[in-house]
Amino acid sequence: MASLADATPPIALGPLDGRYRETVAPLVDHLSEPALNRARVKVEV
Repeated sequence: MASLADATPPIALGPLDGRYRETVAPLVDHLSEPALNRARVKVEV
């Protein structure tokens, strides 16, 4: 699975994805819209 931190073009849904991207880069796989959707699928399954 590819890391969302390496997405091209970057997916900026909010300040954590855009302006603070470098600071939260290690957490981007947990703080993004796709991460939220993955968690929802795990709960539903």
